[in-house]
Amino acid sequence: MKPSEFRLFDMVMLALLIALNIVLERLVGVVLPSNAFSISFIVIIFAAIKYGPIGAAAVSAFGDFFGAFFSGGPNLLFTVTAIIQGLIYGFALGRKNTEYKFRQTLCAIIPAQVICSLLLNTFFLCLCYLGLDMFFVKLVATRLPQFLIMTPIQIVLTHIFSVAVAPRIHIPQKVK
Repeated sequence: MKPSEFRLFDMVMLALLIALNIVLERLVGVVLPSNAFSISFIVIIFAAIKYGPIGAAAVSAFGDFFGAFFSGGPNLLFTVTAIIQGLIYGFALGRKNTEYKFRQTLCAIIPAQVICSLLLNTFFLCLCYLGLDMFFVKLVATRLPQFLIMTPIQIVLTHIFSVAVAPRIHIPQKVK
């Protein structure tokens, strides 16, 4: 969906998704200094399926930015990572008028987890808090277990959500 095609209904829906993203990430999820475990990615997946890359990037970015106020304050480096994650989900899952395939889930979750969670977030954590000389140690010691735990969980939950839930939620089309 192009930005010029967003309606007031879509803006309200995206605002609700941003709020739900914040609640699931910061208030329900487990956020540690170097790891986060939550199911807030489902909200971004829904935005990707229904609104494409722009909607998913917006939900991910604003959810990260405003949610960061619950844990100290926003860091724009991590917001950039959230935008990239939303774009990856949106390009992989946001195809209208096509039948869902499991391959789409793999093309969304694995690159997003490797690029955003494992590499960029680890790099930004080291850059901001530890120093770049700790990058590899930090990657292996703390971020790799999160990657190995969360990737299969995200694949399974995204597949279930994409097959069973998202197709049943209908967003009204424009009235001409």
